Amino acid sequence: CQMTAASAEQRTRMGAAAKTGKAGFAAAWRRAGPKGPAAAALGRRTNRPGDWRSTTMFFWDEDGVRWYQAAAAYSDFHARLAQMIAMGLTPDDTLCDLGCGVGCLSLALAPYVREVTAVDIDARALAALRAQAAVHNAPPIRIIQAAFPDLPPDSLWDAVVCCFFGRLTDEGMLDRLLSLCRRQLIVVVNTGQKSNIAPSGRSHHQKECSNEVAALLKERGLAFRFMTAALEFGQPADSLEDAAAFIRHYSPGCSAPQALNHARRQAMLLPDGRYYLPNEKQFTVFFIEARGA
Repeated sequence: CQMTAASAEQRTRMGAAAKTGKAGFAAAWRRAGPKGPAAAALGRRTNRPGDWRSTTMFFWDEDGVRWYQAAAAYSDFHARLAQMIAMGLTPDDTLCDLGCGVGCLSLALAPYVREVTAVDIDARALAALRAQAAVHNAPPIRIIQAAFPDLPPDSLWDAVVCCFFGRLTDEGMLDRLLSLCRRQLIVVVNTGQKSNIAPSGRSHHQKECSNEVAALLKERGLAFRFMTAALEFGQPADSLEDAAAFIRHYSPGCSAPQALNHARRQAMLLPDGRYYLPNEKQFTVFFIEARGA
């Protein structure tokens, strides 16, 4: 099969912003509120499938940690995402990264605030975060191993970040998240269900999308801003077989031959001899004002 070499310059499109600086990001912000146009522009919310206490937890295995850290090391995805999120933060803020996983975003956000608390249920993921924090001599990060529903009811931070975590539209979820915030809730969700990794072309997670979140916030009369973005966050792999294993891991029902054929079609050959599965993540960042903020 024919492989193509990956470009040294990753494609990045930051909404309407042509610059990577703060002014450029600011140009992409849209305002919304009880009578604002943003929710209508993003679409309509569908149903609320469950209760926030039954939030599905994601658990990490050894390969999952290895793949994610390799992807994070290859791209500047988390640095760029942190730069966007930081537009809603101040240097004096305390921040909670809820469902932090291996903590790449927690580490990227640490320089922007006074204190970061990283919360996740998975011990393997948090061990990876501790190791990375030590290697990079990162600012101190407070780490809590806990399921979201088990957080003490009096937990409180200036801002809480939920990056591809949970479902804001689950019954009671929004209220519980807002109860953790003094000032602002920041939520990162997919703009659509497209996936460049899955052979089907659609994400198997089927998480809520930005149109559902925007419609919910408008329905609740909450003031919010949002930014849309598309950033490259693909997957390096040691071999075509490793790429196929990654595809199968995140594509339930995909057979080994299907995954290998998809890897052969999609993978690029990197200069260091590894392979790369390109994946442009299209997402929306919501900045939601806490009541009384």
